[in-house]
Amino acid sequence: MLPPSAGLVVRKQAWQDIPHNPILTGRANGNMLTGEDTEMLSYIQKAGWEIWYNPAMEIHHQIPHWRLQKEYLLPFFRGIGLSRYVTRMVNIKPALRPIVSFAYMINDLRKIITHVIKYRRRAFTELVAACEMQLFVSSLISPFYLWKHGYLNK
Repeated sequence: MLPPSAGLVVRKQAWQDIPHNPILTGRANGNMLTGEDTEMLSYIQKAGWEIWYNPAMEIHHQIPHWRLQKEYLLPFFRGIGLSRYVTRMVNIKPALRPIVSFAYMINDLRKIITHVIKYRRRAFTELVAACEMQLFVSSLISPFYLWKHGYLNK
């Protein structure tokens, strides 16, 4: 697990030691595909650098009210889910990716079924449950979405 990246500080040498051809580009130009920070932290870690988390450090992060609304949150969680294939596969050897991907897909399907059984219709109507459902479904389709939209060709 990598720590949250809000207030992230990266040593210059660590940044220079990693490849700079990320697959994920972040939320820009109407694109809600996220996870670029996790992808880069994974490359830094893979290059042998330690990742530290200091819970004593504080930042002031002002979140506008509209980022707590359903219209923002559902696409946000969809973007997190759609980026999952990349962030899951960074440290997996290419030859093992099909097997690991299949295992993740089975687990994602299990999460979706469990979620629907637990929440029934509320899984699609209540905000928190709907955001979780969006994350699970988007995680399941992540490799197909990224392949279809050319992200995996980079």
